[in-house]
Amino acid sequence: FFLPMFVKSLASFILLCCLCWNFLFFEPSRKLVWDRTRKIRGRKPKSRHFHVFTSREIYSRLVNLSKSYPQFSTLTSAQAQFRLPAAGDSSDCPYELGSGCKNWIITIEDKLAHPKGYASFASLPEVFISGALHGDERVGPTAAVETARLLLLAVDCEAKQYLPRSSTEAQSCRQQLLKMGIRSAQRQRLARLVNSRRIVIVPTTNALGYYQDERTENGIDPNRDFPFNNDPHECMQTIAARTVNELFTSHIFQLSLTFHAGMEVVAFEWGNPLYGTNESPDHIAQAEIAAAYSAYGGQFGTTPFYSHGKLNDLVYPVHGGMEDWGYAGSWDSSLVQPCTPNTYGGYSKSKTIYNAAVLRAFNMLVEASDDKTPSANTLGSDYDLLNPNSFGNGHVPRNIRLCLFMVEIVEPFLHFTKIGDKSLPSSMIPTKKTLFAAKNSHDMYRTKNTASVQWTVGGCFQIDDTHLIYGTEKLFSDFLNQASFPSEKTIQSLLADNSGEIKYTKPQQGEIRIPGTSSVFSSFLDLSEYTHGEKIICIALAKVDQGWSQKPIDSVPPGVKPQSHIVNARTDPTWRHENAGKTVIGRLYWVSPPLSIQVK
Repeated sequence: FFLPMFVKSLASFILLCCLCWNFLFFEPSRKLVWDRTRKIRGRKPKSRHFHVFTSREIYSRLVNLSKSYPQFSTLTSAQAQFRLPAAGDSSDCPYELGSGCKNWIITIEDKLAHPKGYASFASLPEVFISGALHGDERVGPTAAVETARLLLLAVDCEAKQYLPRSSTEAQSCRQQLLKMGIRSAQRQRLARLVNSRRIVIVPTTNALGYYQDERTENGIDPNRDFPFNNDPHECMQTIAARTVNELFTSHIFQLSLTFHAGMEVVAFEWGNPLYGTNESPDHIAQAEIAAAYSAYGGQFGTTPFYSHGKLNDLVYPVHGGMEDWGYAGSWDSSLVQPCTPNTYGGYSKSKTIYNAAVLRAFNMLVEASDDKTPSANTLGSDYDLLNPNSFGNGHVPRNIRLCLFMVEIVEPFLHFTKIGDKSLPSSMIPTKKTLFAAKNSHDMYRTKNTASVQWTVGGCFQIDDTHLIYGTEKLFSDFLNQASFPSEKTIQSLLADNSGEIKYTKPQQGEIRIPGTSSVFSSFLDLSEYTHGEKIICIALAKVDQGWSQKPIDSVPPGVKPQSHIVNARTDPTWRHENAGKTVIGRLYWVSPPLSIQVK
């Protein structure tokens, strides 16, 4: 009786061992992960799993961020900054002082590097993130807050290594970022974004709706509340729309993301019934950017890549949508009428009369998830956060990456990475005021008669031309004395030099195929004409994304060239717009901070 039972048990045990052995070492579909900190094969490293934040959690996190990183962030509310009333009553958002729910705004920028009144303050490229116009669509606010946290952590960590007695703190924050898979180069890249952009985030644009888990604000849909192809009495009725309006008229945004839910789409103009399936004048650039958002977002589980295309095709046309308003309200004026609402005691008609600068942003809609409140196991974690192929991917990580990519592509950038075999430090140091002054922005590198130089170009898609120019220090005196980005006139004067004293390397072309990366180039400098001890200045230049300037054949309004700031800023050197002390100035060439070489 016992022998057969023993044999059966032994056989079962052997079979189980074989199955386990096969599963651990030979199952091709299993991803074996090596946790470098614990050296455990096959076990996922510890990571922080995301959850949907409540209104109270969002408020407390924003307050903590502003207190922890005061040199890089400013927290205010639409009520404090613009004197708007709060939607709701004393039962809504009771953790805040006063009655109703405030619309919180966090602005991320390097305030020490670009203080008000300084030349570079006005020219910082600006972007906007709206977490939720519809209060029951819950992914966007969490992704927006986590984006803010990551940017601030990275830039503060990068700044710490340049401060005295900060080595322990710098090491601690680096380890914190490493747990998210963010290594030195990625940390520096994130820090560069804060150091060279202005990022305005409103996690709960419809603050009352988000607190109540309701789509509308007091029964009114904020995404039908903008003065574009809309009735003047039916716009700016909500505090959500007024908050967005006040921010746009106080800045000069080039790119914007507005998060929604109910499907999984990245969509752009046109999105109103009048224009049907026609393309906008900026369709070429919009389509390329939307496709990159989709690629960088990635896929996970049964959730595919974002679909991407025109709002009228993929979502549905609406009157008074934020997307078309933010893109065309300054130039398609026939569809814009000043608002005369009667809610909340009214709203000044003058606030919806726009100049030619404020409403020219790519204001793309992101339908973040099919379910308005996705299940917890689809939200993802911070493991390998910047990798779209990570098993930590989910609704929150992929939309963090969309936000980061938007911040990156708002303006092209170049920097040197190597001279000879020597790797060069980052050319942007957080809290450092001057980008282009000779004494601050570059180091001296000694070399012989030739020098191999490597540089990268980022923040763009197509590099139409990039090369180096170099010569003695005196030839670049105008360039080196500029405290902000050198003007197009200065660059063109260098390119037009016929004296033979300024040297040029052979032009190169390239493209950035993987979103969130840069394209790498290299050239040799011939220094044989220079004498021992002479100081040579080298600058990398790039002309990018020139194809964006083309107008689609069937775009509407007919005969109108691309009208957005982001397209014209890199294709039209005559483009210049100013609003509220901020500017967008067009140029053809983008330049690196200078590299100084002393001939050996």
